[in-house]
Amino acid sequence: MAYDEKDVAAKTHYENKYFSIDVPEDWIGYWDVIEEENSLYVDQILYRLSYKPPVENYGGGAEIYILDMSDTSVPLSVYRASIPDYAEEVGVVSFADYDVFVMEVGGGL
Repeated sequence: MAYDEKDVAAKTHYENKYFSIDVPEDWIGYWDVIEEENSLYVDQILYRLSYKPPVENYGGGAEIYILDMSDTSVPLSVYRASIPDYAEEVGVVSFADYDVFVMEVGGGL
């Protein structure tokens, strides 16, 4: 199916105040992002990105954790316990003390 430029931009882009995501045009209709509050130990937001194309055993996803690390009285071990061990820190947001961690999984042929 052919899309005009506005449709492609709207269907391949996700953005919030912490990060933005752009995906390939062939992902249109097969991906989404869900936001969840995930504040077990510290203030945290979890974004779940999933890609589910019609090809069997293919696709993948990512979990993006946004942690409010502004409270310096909280030990780093508490922050680390808030996310999976295999999540990697990918950066910090420019406007506050929020760190961004990502964990990715994928399937293949």
